[in-house]
Amino acid sequence: MGRFDVISFSDLSGPDGSSQWVKIGGGSFGVVFQGEYLGTSVAIKEVLPNNTYDVEKYFERECVLMK
Repeated sequence: MGRFDVISFSDLSGPDGSSQWVKIGGGSFGVVFQGEYLGTSVAIKEVLPNNTYDVEKYFERECVLMK
């Protein structure tokens, strides 16, 4: 997936720099956690494996919607 930026998991932490992400939601596509990326509060989405959809197209659609 070369079209997306890749970040290091070591740059992600839980809220306030803790070692654990905080689960804030989830659904059929994955789980969403609250965390920090280099000191900035972020949502971290973990997509569950599934053979019925293309993960790259799924993320592309989400990026377009967030713009």
